Amino acid sequence: MLNGKILIGITLLLLVVSMFSSNVDVVASKDMYEKKLCGDLEEMDISGSAKDSLLYMVRQSRLQYLREHEDVLSNNIGPYHSYEEMTDLLHELESNYSDIMMLSSLGRTYEGREIWMVKLSDDVEMDEEEEPDVLLMGAHHGNEKPSFEVLIYFIVHVVENYGRMNTDDDMDGLLNEDPIDGVDNDGDGMVDEDPSEDRVRDVVNNTEIYIIPMVNPDGVEAGTRKNRSPNHGPFGFRREITSYGVDLNRNYNYHWFFLYLFPGRYLGATHYDDRSNVYRGEYPFCESETRAVKRFVDTHNVVISVSYHTYGELILYP
Repeated sequence: MLNGKILIGITLLLLVVSMFSSNVDVVASKDMYEKKLCGDLEEMDISGSAKDSLLYMVRQSRLQYLREHEDVLSNNIGPYHSYEEMTDLLHELESNYSDIMMLSSLGRTYEGREIWMVKLSDDVEMDEEEEPDVLLMGAHHGNEKPSFEVLIYFIVHVVENYGRMNTDDDMDGLLNEDPIDGVDNDGDGMVDEDPSEDRVRDVVNNTEIYIIPMVNPDGVEAGTRKNRSPNHGPFGFRREITSYGVDLNRNYNYHWFFLYLFPGRYLGATHYDDRSNVYRGEYPFCESETRAVKRFVDTHNVVISVSYHTYGELILYP
């Protein structure tokens, strides 16, 4: 236990450091955030609708990933994929599971990396207009690496379990006996009695799932929140490069112009400063990454969009 004087000393030190640094990150111990992450996921209310069935899969795959990869819950960086490793894995999965998975590129980043899109569906090469489209995205911020790891694991979970008949989701040694809370996948009028492998098949057969694991691959490789495009001062007024990168999560058009009308509500002038970590860019969709997302959304009937971030352990619903 730390005594009062030591705590006061640490607090004063952090205050002094914060005066000369833009960010101070305090990391909790393994035991603290392991209980927090797993506890919150297990307590989530997951009930009822077909949409909830997909969210159940996402949440459970995230929880399973945390349980199976202790390095993620340790003080080490853990088994995070590089962009190249992720690319190789996605190509391998597409080759092995081409009946339900298709990989395509939405475009290239400033540094020339492909922005990969994964599609999961039973008729994966067809555009089934009667089926809803779901969009899952990770790594808008390149330094939030768990946000794309969750989606990589989700992709692996779906393709490996789609055709599998023997499943043991709760790892109790019994096969095909894990219920789906409040879901009647086989349409027999009974709930909570359908085996767990139906959950994967039901979602893949009735939904077109699109996944962009790394919206910001340049930032992932550089370990930066923003992407890596050069800035020339606010609105590009200068000839020389003044900084690098735009916060892609703030480069969409939603409330982009409201920053001028209500600056206090949107972290003040930091969005205007190209050196800031929350710099929103010269204009909406000025970055190739956000334009790629926009082109996709404009041509698809997206009914659910989930953007993964870290630090707050939140799933954000835009």
